[in-house]
Amino acid sequence: MPSTAQTVLQTMRPPFLVLAPTSILVGTAAAASSATEINLIHVALITIAAISANISVNMLNEYSDFKTELDLNTARTPFSGGSGALPSNPDALRAVVTGGVIALLITLAIGIFFLTTGGWSLAFIGLLGAAIILTYTDWLNRYPLACLFAPGISFGPLMVMGTELILSGQVSMQGAVTGLVPLFLVSNLLLLNQFPDIDADREAGRNHLLIQYGIDTGKQVYRIFGLAALLTTLASLYLFATPIWLLTALPSTLLIGMIFRALNDFDGNIERLVPAMGQNVVLTLITPTLLGLALLLS
Repeated sequence: MPSTAQTVLQTMRPPFLVLAPTSILVGTAAAASSATEINLIHVALITIAAISANISVNMLNEYSDFKTELDLNTARTPFSGGSGALPSNPDALRAVVTGGVIALLITLAIGIFFLTTGGWSLAFIGLLGAAIILTYTDWLNRYPLACLFAPGISFGPLMVMGTELILSGQVSMQGAVTGLVPLFLVSNLLLLNQFPDIDADREAGRNHLLIQYGIDTGKQVYRIFGLAALLTTLASLYLFATPIWLLTALPSTLLIGMIFRALNDFDGNIERLVPAMGQNVVLTLITPTLLGLALLLS
């Protein structure tokens, strides 16, 4: 049996924690376009808060999935179905939920620091983010549109515009537009990762888009969001960078095409979808990273 420490670490889902810093990068780039100076200590604190929020969601989700026995019924892949840590070590359950709460408190503490030092304009962003963390697994997952948009809103507008607001004191057109890129990408990331677990999620009382409207609708929504992510990336590069940086969207374009083809060929065989799920993770990471770097360097 794994140790409690190993189980706690696994439920944090470390491979997925690199996602939050990509959104912070995009928000920092937006702030740099108007701020005379970027406070790197504040950037570090924002990043810690974002990663802690991600850890909290992951751990509380693992806790809930174990309590509802969803973890016992999922078709686990490298990208979906949970870590499998708690079924291997149920004795660590209390440590996991405690860790999730502590991670949330770290995020809230940093948020309160920025509220007291930079003004209360951040309150709405912070409260909405905390509400999503606390309600995502047990409540938002019962409503298809809420379940679809909540992850994207968290990693997109909330993180990007929140970062810009802290660092520059305002939200610009650049922050608003570029925040849409991770919105569409992260919502698509969670959507595609739900394909293997439709039956298990239904049995656990969830009611996300694939359960309510079916796989064909899910495919179409993925295509729409994928194109929207690409178009907002191109628009961001065109509006806020020099034309040469449009080339940084080429890897994302190729990956989207590959994933679209895999979805067109998908016939219910999850094993054949796993490579596309991996490509989707890469797409979700490299697109905001290249966008943020292009905006900072242009």
